[in-house]
Amino acid sequence: MGKKLILLFILFLLNFRNLFSQNTYYITSSGDTVACLMKDREWRQNPISILVHTDNGDKKLTPLATKEVKTNSGEIYRGYSLLLDVSPVKLSNKSGIELARMLNDTIRKFENDSAFLRLLVGGEFSLYELIDWRNKTHFLYSVDGSKPVELRYREVPRSQSYYGVNMENVAGGIYVEVRNEFFFQLDTLSQFNPVLQNIIPTIKYERNSLADFFYLLNKSQVDFLAKKDVTKYQWGFNLEAGANKLNNFFPNGKQYHSPLCPSYSFNIFGTIIPAGSHEKARFTSEIGYHSYGLNMQSIYDSSSNKYTSQPFYRCNYIHGSVLVSYDLSTAKWRPYLGFGFRYGSLTNYKRIAHDSGNEFRMAIDSFGLRHDEEILLSECGLRSKKITISLMYERSNGYDARSGFRTIIDYYLVKVGYIF
Repeated sequence: MGKKLILLFILFLLNFRNLFSQNTYYITSSGDTVACLMKDREWRQNPISILVHTDNGDKKLTPLATKEVKTNSGEIYRGYSLLLDVSPVKLSNKSGIELARMLNDTIRKFENDSAFLRLLVGGEFSLYELIDWRNKTHFLYSVDGSKPVELRYREVPRSQSYYGVNMENVAGGIYVEVRNEFFFQLDTLSQFNPVLQNIIPTIKYERNSLADFFYLLNKSQVDFLAKKDVTKYQWGFNLEAGANKLNNFFPNGKQYHSPLCPSYSFNIFGTIIPAGSHEKARFTSEIGYHSYGLNMQSIYDSSSNKYTSQPFYRCNYIHGSVLVSYDLSTAKWRPYLGFGFRYGSLTNYKRIAHDSGNEFRMAIDSFGLRHDEEILLSECGLRSKKITISLMYERSNGYDARSGFRTIIDYYLVKVGYIF
């Protein structure tokens, strides 16, 4: 008798190891992962609760208190509170009498419920299945870990068929209208992949068909991001227009700050978007033509006369620029900040106005202009796929070539660009 009891006890232990698995776990709503034992079973419907055994004893898991459960068969269940469509789905297996009773019952019915959803496909685009207590099968999806949304499918009984509507004659003059609303949801999810969009009309509201689509959706998203996150090259042109202000510092300590003068430039640019930056960082080189005005006040002193005048000069430069910018978001219109350096070479200048004093006119005419100019740039703006709009502030070391004289020119510009 004792040997039989020992044998039964050994068989119980072996069976216990088959009934429970040590590879199972659950994650609490606060994010803690707990190893547990779980009875080996298959659910025909998604469980309302799950019983597990932990070091602290038996525990009943509920959807609202549990983020995730892994069963001993490797299946993943995740707990959510959801708004579910509880309207009837499959009507083709109902009798004509049942369908006749439902002819006027075409309004969707929704209920709030909490449930453990079975994960069918994981990834950025996750697919879930829920078989509720009515034996209705729901399919839901989530994007990047967001709360699942139900894929909408409906069969509606009709007393007659309609041209251009997907309908089936199921029983004595009663038709079923098939509403594949989930097609539009799948189309939105796969908008980055036209090939996938083309196969959506062939997808059935069934586990294997939807799982295959979501597997391809995740794979194509990975391929799409890998293709997207490579070094890219762009080119285009931009126009800058605004005003500049001259700040003159004389050897005797005096200063002169001119009124604003018109300034503009035209640039052709090339841009490198480096891999790994998620299309946020950009390195841009420009070559262009820059024209600005100088409204100067000069004084000529002699033992007998003193002349004051405000001659206006138009200076024209060819320049090259290097800029670094960074997008602050990935929206359709992206705010960005940029900084850079510009070097210009004087091509010509023209004096537009001067006074009538000969001595003064000679002094101005012999006034020296530098043949190069260095400018620091900063900008903030918005850009889309094709258009850039920004406000720019630039500071130049000026035009004056004379020893002891110092000039600073401030530029306030609006830039509009186009990307090919």
